[in-house]
Amino acid sequence: MFHDGAKTPAQVDQLFKDVQASNANTIFLQVRRRGDAYYSKALEPKTEDSFLQSDYDPLADVIQKADSANPKIQVYAWFAMMPIWNKTTAPKDSNHIFNAHGMSQPSENNWLSKTNSGSYVSGSDYVIDPGRPDAANYTRDVIQHVVNNYDVDGIQMDLVRYMGEEWGYNDVSVQRYNQAHGKTGIPQPDDPKWKQWRRDQVNNMVRKIYTSVQSVKPSVTVSAAMIARGDGPKTVEDWNSSSNMNSALQDWRSWLEEGSIDLAIPMNYFREYDTTQKNILKTG
Repeated sequence: MFHDGAKTPAQVDQLFKDVQASNANTIFLQVRRRGDAYYSKALEPKTEDSFLQSDYDPLADVIQKADSANPKIQVYAWFAMMPIWNKTTAPKDSNHIFNAHGMSQPSENNWLSKTNSGSYVSGSDYVIDPGRPDAANYTRDVIQHVVNNYDVDGIQMDLVRYMGEEWGYNDVSVQRYNQAHGKTGIPQPDDPKWKQWRRDQVNNMVRKIYTSVQSVKPSVTVSAAMIARGDGPKTVEDWNSSSNMNSALQDWRSWLEEGSIDLAIPMNYFREYDTTQKNILKTG
C-alpha cells in the first residue's frame, strides 16, 4: 500500500478488471503497512496515508467484490509483521505501537529491535523485536482481529524475520537469552546459540499466529514470505549455511515441516538486470 491499487473504490474496480484479465484467482491485499490499518474494524490506528479515501474500507470492498466474482476470487490479508514505522516524525495517534512501545518508553515497555551497535533503524524502518513475547502477542492479536471481523481466505505474513544477524538486541530480549543460557553481557551476532535463540523467537511468533487463526477459522490459509537468496540448498548443510538461516534467522523449512504455515511464498522477485540483485538470486 505504498502505491496506489486499493485506496479508492475506483482503484479497486480497476484491480478486479486486471485480476480477471490475467485469469488470476487470488488477491494479496496489504492491510497493514507500518503498524497501521488499511481497514476499518481494526485494533490499530487507521493509516495516515492521505491517498486512502476517507471513511473507505478497502478490505471490506475487496472481499465483497471477490465473493461476487464468477468464479470467486480468494482474498488474503497481507501484513508487514516486524516493521511498525518508517518516518522521522512520530505517528499522530498516541496509541500507535511506535508511540506506546517505542524508543520513548522505558526498556521494559520498549518493544523495538536494535543492532548490537545500538541502531534502531533498518533502512528507514523501525521494527519490533520477536524476542519480546508481548510484541509477538500484540501482532498475533492484530491478525486475529482481522480474521474475526472479515471473511478472508488467508493471511500473509511478510517480513516475519530479523533484519540481519546484527539485529535482536532489545534489552529485554538479551536479558531473556542470558537467563535461558546462564550467560551475562552482550552476545556476539555470529554466536551460534544466540542465532538459534533468535530463530526460535521467530518460530514461536509464527506458531502463535497459526494457532490463533486455526482456533477461530481453520479454513483460513496461513502463508508467509520466505527469504530465498542464492542457490537452492541440496543438503542440510547447505540449508544451515543459507542467508535465510544466518542473516534473516528465518527457519521456514521447520515451519513447513511442523505445519505452522500452510503455504510458503518465496521472495523471488529480484531483477537480473541489476548486477547486485542478480548475484543475490543465482540462476545457475
